Amino acid sequence: AARLRDAVLVRAAQGGHRYSYAVAHSFAVLVSIEMRDVASVRRLLAAHPVQYTDIGAQHVQMNLVLFHGFVDVLDGEIDAGIARMQRALTDPQRLMEAPGMRSLYARILLEACRVGQRQELGVAVAKQLVADSHSHLWDSEALRLGAEFRVALGTPTLQVQDDVHQAIEVACRQQARMPLLRAAITQLQFSDAAGRARATELLTDVVATFSDDEQRHPEVQAARALLVAP
Repeated sequence: AARLRDAVLVRAAQGGHRYSYAVAHSFAVLVSIEMRDVASVRRLLAAHPVQYTDIGAQHVQMNLVLFHGFVDVLDGEIDAGIARMQRALTDPQRLMEAPGMRSLYARILLEACRVGQRQELGVAVAKQLVADSHSHLWDSEALRLGAEFRVALGTPTLQVQDDVHQAIEVACRQQARMPLLRAAITQLQFSDAAGRARATELLTDVVATFSDDEQRHPEVQAARALLVAP
């Protein structure tokens, strides 16, 4: 994903089309958020071609508002950052009503809820994402995070197992390895004695799909550590 992100940026820069370059930059920031690559989020946002005021398409400007709100959360300004994002999401002058765009924005807010540990809002955003009929790209992440938020709020783990299993099924169907890895980790963490062996087997199989180079990714390493934990 990182190589694809960087290649898209290089190609867009070479094309000389400023609007395409701005859109590619927004894509690169979004990919970095999905990868939990905080350093790249900061670096790319700082270099975003916002100086091109003549390319101020609504969705590019909207992306920037949300990205800056997300960085506020990273910086510890959690309530201010999330409020900034929510204001943008309810501003009819900013919100682009194109299919899938609302889900894209909700996905960024959902990740901000995870980083900032705002579980109650996270549950609501996760439900919104799953219910959105225009885009199901983030269903696995929404189902998994919604389950994790509910457990953090006191829901017994057995009551969220169906959502975790569905998150795994969606990730498998989409052939999305990182969402599958995350869902498999959650399943093992939430499993009881009866389900632990099966959950361990699944996570072991998922970890094995990552290359030697990918094994160094922090989330893959966390999965491996979980597998050897007593």
